Amino acid sequence: MRIEYLADHLDWAPQIAGLHYAQWRELLPDWSEKEALEELLSHRNRCAIPTSLIATQGSELVGTVSLVVEDHEELLMYSPWLANLYVVPSWRGRGVGTMLVGNILEEARALGISRLYLYTDGGEGFYLRLGWRLLERVRLAGKDAAVLVFDLPADRQVPVDRLQGFGIHHRPEFHYRWRDDPEDDICTG
Repeated sequence: MRIEYLADHLDWAPQIAGLHYAQWRELLPDWSEKEALEELLSHRNRCAIPTSLIATQGSELVGTVSLVVEDHEELLMYSPWLANLYVVPSWRGRGVGTMLVGNILEEARALGISRLYLYTDGGEGFYLRLGWRLLERVRLAGKDAAVLVFDLPADRQVPVDRLQGFGIHHRPEFHYRWRDDPEDDICTG
C-alpha cells in the first residue's frame, strides 16, 4: 500500500469526487459532484493547503484524506481542517483510515499548524480513539455532527507517537511516504 499526494495522481480525482459526493451529499445539500471534482483538482500542491493524500494498493484506490482551509460554510470560525477521510468499504477495518489520519496530521505538523479541526456525523468514536477531543456538537443540514480538535505537538512526529498506543505499529506492507528516510523532511525533501 502506498500513501501519496493526490497532486501526483490527479487522474484519480473524478473517481474520488464521485465517492466523496455519494458519502457527504446529505451533509452538504448545496454541493455537487462537479464542485467536489473542482475542489480536488485544486489540490495540486504538496506541503500546502489545500492538499489531499490517497492510499492505493496497486492500481486500486483504497482511501483519501485532505487538509483544507474551510470545510463547511456554517463552521468558518475554525481552520484548518482534516477533511474527506474516506476508505473504500472493502478496506475498512484494516487500519487504512488510521494511517491516512496519521499522515495528514504529520503533513499539518510539518506546515507549522498547531491545531486541526474536523467534523463528523458518525465517526466520532474513531477520532476520539486517535486522540482528538470533542469541541462542540452542531446540527448541519438537519443532522447531528461533532466538531473535534487535535493539538499538534511541534517537537515530535504525530503518527508513531499517537498510533502505537492503539496497537498500530509500522507495518512493512505499507509504504510510509516520509518515514522511509529519517532525514527526509516532507516539506523540504
